[in-house]
Formats: sequence, C-alpha cells, structure tokens
Amino acid sequence: MARFDIKQIHLMLNERVITGFTAENNAIDYKYAKDAGEYAIGAHGTGVFISNPDESTVLTLRMLQHHPDVAWLNQQRALQRKSLKSFTPFSLIITDLMNDDVATGSKGFFTALPAYTRGAQHNPGVFTLTFETGTMLLMNGIDY
Repeated sequence: MARFDIKQIHLMLNERVITGFTAENNAIDYKYAKDAGEYAIGAHGTGVFISNPDESTVLTLRMLQHHPDVAWLNQQRALQRKSLKSFTPFSLIITDLMNDDVATGSKGFFTALPAYTRGAQHNPGVFTLTFETGTMLLMNGIDY
C-alpha cells in the first residue's frame, strides 16, 4: 500500500515556503513544457528520433482564495509586470518528505496572469510559472 500526504509536500519559491494549497487533486501541477523529442518517419517506414533540448518546466499552483501566499504571489507577479529589472526570477524546489520525490526549477517567471473569480463557493487563486530548466526525481515511495 502506497502512502501520500499533501501536508508532507515542501514547496519553496526562492526563500519562501508556500503552504496555502487547495485540497484539490491538481493543487500542485509541475510538468515539462515540451515533449522529450519526436520521431521523423520516412516514406519507407524507418525513422530518426530527434531529441528536444528544451528542459523548461511549467508549475501551476491552485491556492486558497485568501491565504497570505496568494497575496505574496500576487505582489511578486505585480513586481515582475511593473519592474522586470527589479524582479528576481524564481528558483523552485518541491520535496515530498514522505516518498523522497524531488523537483527543481530555475529562472522562473509568471507566464499566465491569475483571474479574479468570485461566487458562492471557494474560488482558488491559480498561478502559472515557467522555468527555464527543471528536473524531476520520482522515487518508489514507501511501502514499495
């Protein structure tokens, strides 16, 4: 039996620990921006694999509506938008303290602007950042 606990995920952007995630299945979504490559198949059915050197990654965070992390992320987004020269690109480290998975990213910038959504239910703040390079080390986890 595998185990997972969202409270055992440690996510840092630069020096700030981010904790205000929603309880949704996709509260933290980190993936490579592009495929590893593609096959070019010729007329006779043989092919050549063309490796893609792009190692960029995309992080999407779904945050609780009025958590202090939302205010901080929004301040950082505003700084990037208004004073790109003063903005410090993000470094990222995500650690699953229970299963030993580790993901990293460097030179991250906000790439999608959050929406302002309000209604009769909780409306998460969604922040999307793209990193120039990223890595993911996924382990077996405990009990395997």
